[in-house]
Amino acid sequence: MLDGLDAVAWATLSHAYGSAEDLPSLLREAAADDPERREEAVQELFGTVWHQGTVYSATPHAVPFIAELAVHGPGHRGDMLHLLACVVEGGDDCGGDAEAVEAGRRAVCVLLTNPSDLSRLSGLPGLAGDADREVREAWLRVVAACGSGAAPLLPLLDERLRVESDPVVRADVVTTFSKVDPSAASVAARLRPLERDPAPQVRFAALTEMVRGTPTPYPEDLVARAVDARLAATPIPERGWPELNISFEDLLAEDVGAALFATAHAAAAGSRWSLAFAVDEIWRDRESDVLPWYFEDLRSAEDDRRTSHALARIARAAAAAPALAAPYIEVLSRYAADDHEPSTRAAAVTALARAGSVEAIDRCVHLVRDAPGDHGTDPAVAATVEVFAERAEPVALAIAERLRDAAGGSAGTGDRTASAGGHRDTEMIMSLRAFPDLAETLVADLVTLLESDHSPHAVVLLLESLGPRAQAAVPALLEVARGSDETFMNLVAATAYFRITGDSAVALDLFDRRLRSEDAQRVYGRVGVLGRAALPLLPRLEGGLRAGIDWARVGAAESIWRITGRVEDTVPVIASEAQKPDTNNYGNAQADAIRALTEIGLVPGVLLPDLRLFADSPRRLVHDGTHDGTPHKDNTARDAVRHLLSTAEASPLPVAPPIPDDDRGWGPW
Repeated sequence: MLDGLDAVAWATLSHAYGSAEDLPSLLREAAADDPERREEAVQELFGTVWHQGTVYSATPHAVPFIAELAVHGPGHRGDMLHLLACVVEGGDDCGGDAEAVEAGRRAVCVLLTNPSDLSRLSGLPGLAGDADREVREAWLRVVAACGSGAAPLLPLLDERLRVESDPVVRADVVTTFSKVDPSAASVAARLRPLERDPAPQVRFAALTEMVRGTPTPYPEDLVARAVDARLAATPIPERGWPELNISFEDLLAEDVGAALFATAHAAAAGSRWSLAFAVDEIWRDRESDVLPWYFEDLRSAEDDRRTSHALARIARAAAAAPALAAPYIEVLSRYAADDHEPSTRAAAVTALARAGSVEAIDRCVHLVRDAPGDHGTDPAVAATVEVFAERAEPVALAIAERLRDAAGGSAGTGDRTASAGGHRDTEMIMSLRAFPDLAETLVADLVTLLESDHSPHAVVLLLESLGPRAQAAVPALLEVARGSDETFMNLVAATAYFRITGDSAVALDLFDRRLRSEDAQRVYGRVGVLGRAALPLLPRLEGGLRAGIDWARVGAAESIWRITGRVEDTVPVIASEAQKPDTNNYGNAQADAIRALTEIGLVPGVLLPDLRLFADSPRRLVHDGTHDGTPHKDNTARDAVRHLLSTAEASPLPVAPPIPDDDRGWGPW
């Protein structure tokens, strides 16, 4: 086995980690009788020949040997087939080889459909009927990956559809058939009889393909039949390979009416299967449509974790929906009651606040007093203060009481960990910025908390927001600013010291040292808080306009504008990042760019069409994977863009050409 392996000039080829000269030994280890040795080699092959979707110059040369291991190997034959499918699906991202992409795809599909030129691989089509179910499934994955390139195998697929005994594998044959021969006439003729197949998995696969071949809006009758088959096939088994097509759920979610109808149809059949969240994640302004289903999820939640999760979804949707009906508010009130677990109470208070129910204020006060350390209390406080502003003063008073108690517990101990709050009071402390008069009475306590390392970042930012009113904190801030640990806290404390005293010397010295260091990019966006006092730092800041990281460029440009008022070279750089919110990668750089342009009051006219498209899109363009009850990032981004469009002046300034990001790093401090 593996004849000719040493005839390949592996040392001249590369894989994910450099020279491919080690591939012969890896392939031989993958043929070992010892399953542990074989397993280790297989894992190595998945990280070298193909790595996270990328293929390399050595990949096409390895394909025949991987295929031979799939046919004749002592084990892991399904894994070898999956590796072949990965090669077909691979690309040249992350340093791959563009020529190898097509060469690898062609090598696999030719061997799959015409292995006769290598007699040792003549058994490759025979894997379709292998005794090992996993091998049969993996073989189908390779065929599906080759798509129309596997057309010579259509007679074999037709045979497998007739003789395959395992319903899950047979369902995969249905899906694979449609990948290889997607012509409408062929699909329709093949699928109609399968809709009556005794195996629900096969019926579901057939109806999924029927939906796939039907233009939107989908007929309700088709959707109902497909959902019935989906429910009959439950539980859907975990697949040995991922969907090569858009899934059934994602297909329906592309048609909002069909998705909501499918959810209602499933509920009428007694199922909890739902597409509400999919609709909410794909489409804007559908919160009112999905909220009833989120409350259904809440009603059927089986434990505190699922309950909190359902409440977080309700909170997020309620933030963008019209006022909730009284029965819904009553449900949330029950979950916010003191007899529930703190995490459930906190999530319910967050939902009440996002829904605009004033009951959230009193419930939040109880939460701050009873469960200040629970991880859900901070979001509940943030939501309540954000929504109700000065009306949330009772919450602020409870927080003040909490902080005084925490300061009293750590005062005089000399123990920097004596405060029980640690870093969990961050949002509670930050919320006091909305109540400066109250915060001013806490300055001495805040100094004590700072000295005991109790949420120090939040404490310093609160003191900074008070300006000269926090004069009593100056010695403590100066001590932190001059500390020897060289962390971001030095800079935060130094800028707070500047805001309170007007003395920029300490901050200028720290920024100057940091701007001379290798991680200068991390502080570009912070220098601007010094305003014109930072003019001596300008020469070191200018290079940031050409930084290889998006958030660093935006930070440098914004700081230069704050220091000098210049727009001719800063607005184009900022605008180049504001151009990106039409992707699912909307991040700090894009959000900061939109905010900065709004504050500057200018937006390049050439950028306006893209911004309007973003603002008016019916689909969500920003992904949000958080589950903390905060407003959806897409809604926040859309609001920010709309505010920019309504307030900023169109400018003839250009948009700077893009600069490839060389390293996104960990982001700014």
